[in-house]
Amino acid sequence: MATVTLELENCILVTQQRHPSDVTIVGGSPIYLHDNRWFQDIGFLASLPNANWSDVVKFVEDNKEELLTKDRQISLCVERLLLTTGTALSKPVLVVQDVSGGAGVRSETTVLFTPPPVPLAKPYLQFDYIVSEPVLPITGRSRPVLVRGYKSDLTRSMEAEPLTPSTHPTSRVMNYTYRPEYKYMTMPKEKTECFFGLELEVNSGIPWNDIYRAMVDVAPVQEVFIFAKTDASIEGKFSDNYEIVSHPMSPRRMRSEFSILFKKLERLVKEKGLEWDRVFDMDTISTGIHVHVSKGSFTPLSRTHKKKFMLLWNNSSTGISDFTAQLACRTMKGNRYIQPAPSYSGRSLAWMLTEGKNGDRYAACNETQDTVEVRVYRGQPCLASVLHAIDTTQAMLKFTEQMPNSQLNRHFPVHFKKWLGKQNKSAYRTLKETLQCA
Repeated sequence: MATVTLELENCILVTQQRHPSDVTIVGGSPIYLHDNRWFQDIGFLASLPNANWSDVVKFVEDNKEELLTKDRQISLCVERLLLTTGTALSKPVLVVQDVSGGAGVRSETTVLFTPPPVPLAKPYLQFDYIVSEPVLPITGRSRPVLVRGYKSDLTRSMEAEPLTPSTHPTSRVMNYTYRPEYKYMTMPKEKTECFFGLELEVNSGIPWNDIYRAMVDVAPVQEVFIFAKTDASIEGKFSDNYEIVSHPMSPRRMRSEFSILFKKLERLVKEKGLEWDRVFDMDTISTGIHVHVSKGSFTPLSRTHKKKFMLLWNNSSTGISDFTAQLACRTMKGNRYIQPAPSYSGRSLAWMLTEGKNGDRYAACNETQDTVEVRVYRGQPCLASVLHAIDTTQAMLKFTEQMPNSQLNRHFPVHFKKWLGKQNKSAYRTLKETLQCA
């Protein structure tokens, strides 16, 4: 939701900036942690005697010490509020929601589901819904805003919103820095040390909440295995941009869950009379699929397994780099987000197998504290692309575990395809189709 702050002649308009975080109670009022606009939340304002700035400032003065210890975002705004003076203190507080849309702004609407009925206002509340186009300060441009007005003389009897959200926080697009408590997910009775984490960047006309609802509300109902985060690097023809991130999963579980989810989405899109490429941008080059491989996936007794895996993705020699571009389903040259690691350039094979290490987060393959990340795959939001990324990563992981060092040369593609063709018929099916290996 974009931020719009306007000061008009008779009121102050502010953006509603609810963050799906934990709620704490300070002085009998609900405070939304990690939200630097907590003092503008209507649930908080409803707990005050009047909805005006003087009551907000009085609340801060009375509870200053406790507020300063709660959260950094809260602390940052306390001093600013204490300095608030002038006629603004007596003006009622109104809430403004930007309705102009735009890239990167999460849609509040639904595309795949029937919109819920608008709840009726309580009789003692007065809501004013006004769409207007005020001139914004600085730029001098106008943009449409939706004003929800709460008159201060009625706010006295207004009840605060429930402190427990009715939906899971991750039904909303989370901040890019969000890190949940990860669940390690496997198939029933499956025992493995190999876990993948997948990131799928999406530009779409379908809001994230619809995908979340398809996961948890549409049969077969699934355990929450993905969430969404903001990503400013995504561009495309639609207004909703987000990065879908999975919990750590065994490759088998990951294939199963994404297959179920995409089949449900395909059915919902079809039932709405829509076409897939009319609601998902399949052509943008700003998106990608990244696969994180847990370090426990690599053979613990091998000193070179992880090194071989990383050097193949970061190798810039023509024979190997052309083949990894084929595996990535896109051109890697000229794309700064998936280039072979500069630290590998010009190095000997002996160095790459003993000292080879790369922490460049934008390299084709890089190493984090807990995982090895492969960033190269084309980011089409469809089941085939997701399964291809999983298949290819797992196949490269298995092949590099047993391949001799003598195959680390321009003939590597031949050796890899030969090995792939000998694998079980049902294994790596999507990758085999890409490479046309029997």
